[in-house]
Amino acid sequence: KISLLFVSFYMFVFVGQAQKIKVDGVAVVVGENIVLESDVEKFKQEIYNNSEGKVTPSDCEMLEQIMLQKLLAHHAVIDSVVISDAEVESGVERNIEYLKQQLGSIEKVYQLYGFDDELDLRKELLRIQRENMLTAREKENVVLGVTVTPEEVRLYFRSLESQNNLPEFGAEIEMAQIVMHIQPSRKENQEVIDKLNA
Repeated sequence: KISLLFVSFYMFVFVGQAQKIKVDGVAVVVGENIVLESDVEKFKQEIYNNSEGKVTPSDCEMLEQIMLQKLLAHHAVIDSVVISDAEVESGVERNIEYLKQQLGSIEKVYQLYGFDDELDLRKELLRIQRENMLTAREKENVVLGVTVTPEEVRLYFRSLESQNNLPEFGAEIEMAQIVMHIQPSRKENQEVIDKLNA
C-alpha cells in the first residue's frame, strides 16, 4: 500500500510578539519519505547549476520528478531490494573525492553545501546515495521484462516527429584522414643510425 499525501504544513518562527516568518513547509509525503519545500528548491537549483543556467524546471515539474524518485525508493524497500553498506560507502567516497578535486579541500565542500563538518556531510551523502541506489535497482526491476520492438520505436519516433517534438543533438563533425605508409630507403635508414650513434 502506498500512501501519497499532499499537505500544506508550514513551520513558523515567531519573531517578537506579532510577527511570524515561514521557515519551511512539507511539500509532499510518499510512503515514509517526507519532501520539504526547501528540498524542491535545492533540487531546482542543482538542475539549474548542472545545466549552466539553460534549464529552469517549474515547481510542479520538479516536484513530479522528486515524487517519482521517492516512490521508486519506497517500492524498493517494499520489494526488499538489498543494497550493501559497502556499496553505499564506496559511492559516497567517489563523490567526496570528486568534490574535493573540484573545490580543493573537504572543508570547502561541506561549507559550500551548508554543513557544519565533514561528518554531517557524509551522513547526508550516505542517505542520498542509498536512496539513489534503491531507485536505480527498482527501475531495473521494473523494466527487466520489458521488450521494445523496432516497429514500436518507429511509431514513437513518428509521433514525436508529427508533433515537432524531436530531441536536439549537439553538432556533429565528420572527419577524414589520409594515411600514407612510407618505406624509407637504405640511405635514410643509415642517416638515422648515424645521427643516433653521434
